[in-house]
Amino acid sequence: MNRLTRYYMILLIIVIFSQVFILNRVDLFIIPEYAPYVLIYPLIYILLPTNFNRTSLILIAFGVGFFVDLSLGSLGVHSGASVLGAFSRKFVLRLIELRTGLSADSIPGLMDVDISWVIRYNAFMLFIHSIGLFTLEIFTFYFLLTILMKAIFTTLVSVVAVVMVQLLYKY
Repeated sequence: MNRLTRYYMILLIIVIFSQVFILNRVDLFIIPEYAPYVLIYPLIYILLPTNFNRTSLILIAFGVGFFVDLSLGSLGVHSGASVLGAFSRKFVLRLIELRTGLSADSIPGLMDVDISWVIRYNAFMLFIHSIGLFTLEIFTFYFLLTILMKAIFTTLVSVVAVVMVQLLYKY
């Protein structure tokens, strides 16, 4: 097992443990109707190398989302949002990569790029994940404003948490 594989295995354990046992119990009642979640488990598929196999990426994202779903008793909401995020990752990387010139095997985290790029990339990915999560959770476009506001607040809170995790746990 090489150093990078150990890094991802330890990151997976820390992130899943933190999400399931700590962050799922945090209530941020800024506005009760739009109370955000603190999501760091998307970090698992966000930080994989840019040349990672897309099918494997989607399967890993599904597995992580499924484990979070099992711990919360939600029926596929986190799995679906994770798969949506993993599927859209290539598009987001292409969109943002045009300005930075990432190499094919680089890791889209603080170890290979600067913090402003990481914040922008994490914000895009977490917003897509949050939109998918709240659309599946609420499951009606009647509450489109609620979905959008919860996604925005969750993205803001989660970007701070994800960047803090990356700062604390650099490669």
